[in-house]
Amino acid sequence: TDQHDYDPADSRDAGIWRLSSDAPRTITGIVSQYGNGQTLTLINVGTQNITLAHQITSAALNQILSTTDTNLTLSPNRMAWLMYDGTTQRWRATLLP
Repeated sequence: TDQHDYDPADSRDAGIWRLSSDAPRTITGIVSQYGNGQTLTLINVGTQNITLAHQITSAALNQILSTTDTNLTLSPNRMAWLMYDGTTQRWRATLLP
């Protein structure tokens, strides 16, 4: 299902998350474990798109602020880089080439 305030217990200490889905899914926010400066690399290893929603639904401090001010779509084999900005209390996200 879509994930609001996403906090996968088995990935809490990892800086790289391999994500896979059986259908198109949306992540509206991620719980930061370490606060300001925490970084994550998300890799879509599945066959369906995973959308990182731009500033909606999740608790404000877990929301994602994309560099394009729009949703980011992680298509299969794409990666995104996120950094938690403690000042704005948002994840700053961009797609990697």
